[in-house]
Amino acid sequence: MKYIKLYAYCLLTIGKKRFTILDTLHNDIFIFENSYLKYLEGLQKYGLSKILEMENHDSEQIVKFFDFLYTNKIIFITEQPDLFPEIKQIRDTNTDVKKAIIDIRNKIFDFNTIFSQLEYLKCDLVEIRVFKSLSFDVITNIIQSFSTVAIDKIILLIPLNYEVDFYCFLNKVEELILLDYRIHFLIYNVSEHILEKIESKEFVIKSSIYFNIQFVKNSVTGCENCGDIKPEKFFSSSIEEFMEKQLFNSCLNRQISIDENGEIKNCPSMQKSWGNINVKSLIHTYNSKDFRFFWDITKDKIEVCKDCELRNLCHDCRAYTEGDALDHYNKPLKCEYNPYA
Repeated sequence: MKYIKLYAYCLLTIGKKRFTILDTLHNDIFIFENSYLKYLEGLQKYGLSKILEMENHDSEQIVKFFDFLYTNKIIFITEQPDLFPEIKQIRDTNTDVKKAIIDIRNKIFDFNTIFSQLEYLKCDLVEIRVFKSLSFDVITNIIQSFSTVAIDKIILLIPLNYEVDFYCFLNKVEELILLDYRIHFLIYNVSEHILEKIESKEFVIKSSIYFNIQFVKNSVTGCENCGDIKPEKFFSSSIEEFMEKQLFNSCLNRQISIDENGEIKNCPSMQKSWGNINVKSLIHTYNSKDFRFFWDITKDKIEVCKDCELRNLCHDCRAYTEGDALDHYNKPLKCEYNPYA
């Protein structure tokens, strides 16, 4: 007997009205009405011939659905389904810091100490968000502090400084990246005129640092710009990322932050402070059980989100939520998607 199976890299999420199949191999997301769910379950349980007998009135629709799944490499046919067990949930047992966010406006922190503490916590990524133009001397000092630690990557979000000639600005950024290829720049507040010149190759970016620098039009004024959730911008993720979002909060898990005033937080946009970096260490904060509370708030625990077919793709936001700010299980305030519509 021939059976139909979902490929292991195709991961299912069922919502109130629709369900998604995330193809982690080909970076595709497929969305279906829940009326097709019984066909998918029937195909896997009984096979195509049997389900056509059982649902004879829907045979044409079932065949089209089967053809779509098979053509897009979502399902395959086998006579030995037991050889293809489902992937078990991957438990994220690593308790190290995955990401650190540091905001800068008027205060420059002791980055030697900060990077040293993050290295101790085995931090993977540091994201430094700068909300005003900084001199390249200050940026260079930050990078020099970073160069001595074993952290995988640093991203610096800085505004384009229009007081400096663009070629000089670009050359300075290139020089800094060439010092250490772990350094990445995201330059924001870039005019349409400059973006067009970059796109047309009138402004040439060296191939050696092409993937370390990105220009965007968006303006970033502060941490209040966080929390926007736009499903149309969701993209495919790896199996590991999908599993992590099922088990932990997709935004705050293993994250630690310092806001522009030096307050240690789960996210710079959140109200709760765990102390100031000038008097309290990141290591002490990280080891606090209360600090880790938000890590376990999965989308399955959040109102409305728990019924959304996109919940295992969403990056979430616990800083800006609907209703009572003390209720940490409310829907993100800046998400306009309605899974009940």
